[in-house]
Amino acid sequence: SETYERTAQTVWHVQTGGKALTSVWLPQSVFQISGAAWEVASKRATPALPHDRTIPPQNIQINGKALGSDNIMYQKLPDNADIDVTPYVAGKDFYTFYVGASKHTLTSYTLHPALTDTNRTRLQVGVGEEVSVYLDPPLTMTFPESPAWYVSGGGIDATTGSTTTFTAASNACFAKVTVNVRDVWLNKNFTVLEPSGVDHADVTNTDLKPFISGQVGAGMHLHPYMAPTSVSFYRVQCEEVGEDATNVTGYFTNNPPFTTDWLSHRGSTAPVYSDGKHHGKGDDWFQIQENNLWQEGWDNANAGPLTYSPLQNGGFTWDIPGKWKIDSGPTNNIANGWDQKFTIDSSGTMTITKFGHTVTRHTNETTGTVN
Repeated sequence: SETYERTAQTVWHVQTGGKALTSVWLPQSVFQISGAAWEVASKRATPALPHDRTIPPQNIQINGKALGSDNIMYQKLPDNADIDVTPYVAGKDFYTFYVGASKHTLTSYTLHPALTDTNRTRLQVGVGEEVSVYLDPPLTMTFPESPAWYVSGGGIDATTGSTTTFTAASNACFAKVTVNVRDVWLNKNFTVLEPSGVDHADVTNTDLKPFISGQVGAGMHLHPYMAPTSVSFYRVQCEEVGEDATNVTGYFTNNPPFTTDWLSHRGSTAPVYSDGKHHGKGDDWFQIQENNLWQEGWDNANAGPLTYSPLQNGGFTWDIPGKWKIDSGPTNNIANGWDQKFTIDSSGTMTITKFGHTVTRHTNETTGTVN
């Protein structure tokens, strides 16, 4: 008989990388950890150690969790952590092993940038906006297993695999896309926003048809952007709702009727009632572009040439509610409407104001001055 003592312990660690931050809004990762172990029967064995008896994977624990029958297990691990992944087999004091790990991060990427937030991994999205959500790198599981996707607050185009496309709901809400990898669940949380009004508008009057000297009228070409500009409304259509003019005074009260040749809610051919009490209608849908700019060429705030006399002070206002929809879906109100104001004085000077911009034109000018 012999008496001897030997001690040998190999320890394996994985460093998860990334930053040590915790929040449901930040990326989450699942680690695919594989392993195997073999008992060594001979106490005198020396490297390379023999694989005398295979240890069933369900008897092997890594970081406190047993392997599956396919020698794989999954864990959600925090970033910037050092994790002991040494395989442990209870009741066995001499065995050799293998261990491997790969990191798969739940990632999202919007199909379009936003005007004031070009970060394509943003978690605020517009109604109907589409986002690619995926595990990076792709994760292959043992057949027939596959990552499974679930959603609330919108829809997804694929329910299995390493990637899906999330389509945000057509109403403001909190949304969640979840991927299930065996017994691990990862979530990506989104805030879905509706159009709330017009954020701002750029303006020019150089691309409008000029007036002839002596004519009464003014106009400017507006380029409005829907708010909020931190998301993209590229699937949204909007409408300026036509309503009867208010605050009709002076010249515009005393010189009916007005017709579509100069007075148009949309800057084109919006119908105008001929009884002298109504001054414009909208009610046509236009597309919003990916940077939330209105359909190009849509909004011309103009009036004229006026032909009625005598000239006198006067004015009126269009109070303009807005509506929006996605494709042929339901129509929704925009929370904050806007207005367009017209004034004229007895010399024929006309002023039009909309979206914080004003054009003023005197009768001896071909185009007005905008600011």
